[in-house]
Amino acid sequence: MHTNEAQSTRSRRLLRAVLSVAVVLSGAAHNAEAQSQVSVSACGPVGVGSTTEGPYDYRVDHKRIRFIESNHFNPQVQALIKGQSSSIGGDLSFLLTFVPNHHKALLLLITFGERLKWTQPYLLKYPYECWYDRAIRWRPDDPLVHMIYAMYLDKRSRPNDALPELRTAAALAGDNGFTQYNIGLIYLEMKQYDLALTQAHKAQALGFDRPALRDGLKAAGKWQEPPADSEGTAATPASASAPAAAGSAP
Repeated sequence: MHTNEAQSTRSRRLLRAVLSVAVVLSGAAHNAEAQSQVSVSACGPVGVGSTTEGPYDYRVDHKRIRFIESNHFNPQVQALIKGQSSSIGGDLSFLLTFVPNHHKALLLLITFGERLKWTQPYLLKYPYECWYDRAIRWRPDDPLVHMIYAMYLDKRSRPNDALPELRTAAALAGDNGFTQYNIGLIYLEMKQYDLALTQAHKAQALGFDRPALRDGLKAAGKWQEPPADSEGTAATPASASAPAAAGSAP
């Protein structure tokens, strides 16, 4: 398999993994060189304007969200073929206005941006990063939002900004081994092998042990078995049980 094909396959697998977690459980427009953070004034308040309905939480407001998706998130929008009620950008804007932490739409926005080389699409109300800023302001306790934002930041060649988001996600995930494991997959994609190994050990200690993360670390020559405690059982590393405080320096 060619290098580009292999990278594309890994990215698709990672997106599927992050989306599977969702079932269980931002700023000025950026040029390729721009590194500045988004601001509330540039991204607007989180709300839906004059209507009294919404916004909704993607994790709990399923009935209302299904109705909105039926008009703005059909298979053609999800495949980035064409819009449903307006343009693709218009439908994503509507959906993310009413459901700011819509995990699938936030992930799709990364693919959309890459396809357009991060130019602003027609009728997308705010710059790309604003939607992640708005999602975090809407539901800062949602680990998936921080994970997806980290993926966006890594795609924009901003790993130092992505790492605190992943630490925040890990802290919010607590003892959810599935989520901790998927954070490890993102670290692996970023080639942050020591952090990926810590997450693999943490997920394993929490009873979630699938082969993809371990195999990826083995392929990179970075896998190590977790250290054993005094009783001979695998122990979680201290760094795994006490993640760094959110927002601290990488």
